[in-house]
Amino acid sequence: MKVIMSEIKKEMEKQGIKQKVIGPEIGSKNLSNNLSGKEQMAFIPFVKLVNLIFKEEEGLILNYIKRFLDKTTRDENIRVALEWSIQTGHTDMLRTAIKKCKQIKGSAKNEKKKERDSKNETHKQLAKIYELFIKRNELNVERVDFFFKLEEIRNSTISRIEPEVLLKIGRLHYYSESGNYRGILDEVRFIETGNVTQNYLKDSFTLRVLEQKARALLKYENDYKGANDVLKEILTYDRDLYAFSIINALSLLAELNTLDNYDLANKYIVEAIRLSSKIKSSSSYARQERMLKSTHDFIQLYHGRFNNLYLTDPAENIFYLIKKGDKESFQEAIKLLNELELTNGILSPFQLYYKAIATGEKRYLIESQREFHRLGDFYYSRIPSSML
Repeated sequence: MKVIMSEIKKEMEKQGIKQKVIGPEIGSKNLSNNLSGKEQMAFIPFVKLVNLIFKEEEGLILNYIKRFLDKTTRDENIRVALEWSIQTGHTDMLRTAIKKCKQIKGSAKNEKKKERDSKNETHKQLAKIYELFIKRNELNVERVDFFFKLEEIRNSTISRIEPEVLLKIGRLHYYSESGNYRGILDEVRFIETGNVTQNYLKDSFTLRVLEQKARALLKYENDYKGANDVLKEILTYDRDLYAFSIINALSLLAELNTLDNYDLANKYIVEAIRLSSKIKSSSSYARQERMLKSTHDFIQLYHGRFNNLYLTDPAENIFYLIKKGDKESFQEAIKLLNELELTNGILSPFQLYYKAIATGEKRYLIESQREFHRLGDFYYSRIPSSML
């Protein structure tokens, strides 16, 4: 660690960066002791420090953060690195943090055996939860299996507030993917992120809960003002430290405005894609970028526009053919919809809506509306409902 801090100190001197000026800016109470190696630096101030010093040199910044994570012996740093990695899309760093988390053992002389055992169990639980989050992000666990694995961890002894809150956040993800938006609104009332003492973890957990609350307010409650207020609150946080919460909030704001305000919807989804494109560290985040592009195309096509379409999603390609409006395009769209139904066994509510337009058959609008309602999505059910 001393080598790392010595290198950074030399670079600061080279650039004429004053410790007294930069310390408060990055949240370090005693930067002098940190740089000299007398006191180990906290993770988030270190991340801010290397970003400020090396600016746009992303490779160098990540290399320093990885070296710091490899060397740190502070338990709190490892726990914060877990959450920071998942918020910023650095899956390799997350795996490193998980490995270190598993190796943590209570060993302080003033710790009693009960305290050491509690610390060991807490970090084992955290490692399991974040491993499960990776599997979910990379589609390596089925939705129901994800829920049952969460419950397995929950049924073990939970010895700290952090794993307890994370398990509840995992349940929110399950509810969201199951269309149980009522369940989200019930669950968030009992998630006490304010009891988390570490500031970065408290803020990140809070943002993840707010994302899901806003989604439920939009989809289930049709509370557009409530959802908008929650999402705007998320946007007040640091875009570098909480990247995925910001991206998700921008995407939801785009959806919230999709049906009634093209300009705002387009503004938000373009910004979400711009931020997402900066994160290229794993296939799961590339998948999220594709979903954002699909949302972008839907917004454009729904409003009869063809601006900078990506057309990477088969469903939006079908919508594009329908919006072209000629007989041949309609026939091609119907053919592709039939192929999708044959492959998947069903059509999504959006695809049923597309089929209604292409065929002119009202029954597909009724089916689309019914499926949106079944999924708890009363927001997008407005689309087929408006045509009935």
